[in-house]
Amino acid sequence: MRYRMPAILFIAMSSGCIIPLAPEFEDPPATINYAPYIENSLPTLGSEITAPPSGDVSFSLTVSDPNLGDTLYVRWISDYPPYSDDSRQLGDLIEIAPPADGKPARAPMRFSPSCVVHSIARGLTRHRIMVAVSDRKFLPEQTSPELPFTLVPPDAHLIVGTWTLNLECR
Repeated sequence: MRYRMPAILFIAMSSGCIIPLAPEFEDPPATINYAPYIENSLPTLGSEITAPPSGDVSFSLTVSDPNLGDTLYVRWISDYPPYSDDSRQLGDLIEIAPPADGKPARAPMRFSPSCVVHSIARGLTRHRIMVAVSDRKFLPEQTSPELPFTLVPPDAHLIVGTWTLNLECR
């Protein structure tokens, strides 16, 4: 017995007619997590600053993040890396919440390191001053050689800026 193909199917196959398949649906792509950034700084990032005899020095910068809803975490650190007995977290962790108007987080800030207030290491005349900015909270809160000041979760972005400060703390 011979099989006969219906004429309409034969015509559709021979004329190159394509029968559409059902649509494929995909979840919307995940939002890309962009790194925070330092818009500007004074003094310029990477520069060497000599403190006046009064010891009064200030660092000004603006940090930002392009992701809506990201909270920024800022930590000021001296004499790090590498971690040593001279390394210090300078002041408390700064948390910058995103604004209520739906714009990305952006904050100007000013920091004045102090030998007395921040217990900057004595006996050194040059100090590395670092600002670390993350879009996730630093882990863990305490630090040691095994747990660095700049440890963040795997899904976080971390940026750092440094200066060299010539200042003798007595």
